[in-house]
Amino acid sequence: MRKSKRFWISFVICSVCTFLTAWARGVFEQTAPVYVFQVLSDSFLVVGMVATCIALLLFTGNEGTFDMIVYGVQTFWSVFRKDMSRKYETFYDYRVARQEKKSPFLFLLVCGGVFLLMSGAMYAVYRML
Repeated sequence: MRKSKRFWISFVICSVCTFLTAWARGVFEQTAPVYVFQVLSDSFLVVGMVATCIALLLFTGNEGTFDMIVYGVQTFWSVFRKDMSRKYETFYDYRVARQEKKSPFLFLLVCGGVFLLMSGAMYAVYRML
């Protein structure tokens, strides 16, 4: 239930972003169907690519790509605190704790894939007209 809830929330957000992108590009003022499908294809493509790229960033973050950078920034900012206490004493402690908390990303990857498929369908109709 929780996994499908995440997917549907991201699907609704992507749908709203697609609608706003198409509206900003003037899809409702177009009279020729070829321009309507061109704008719809572009709108679905932009939102699909953004969702897919965010999912891939979450995946690389889960694998520990940015762990050293995050630990370094947290350590740097701990110098400016009054108590100078750190949550993790060593990078190893941080890395072990970080491996226990992984962010889900598959729902966003699937949602981005759906929007990319919709973009492909709109593009196919655009090419037929």
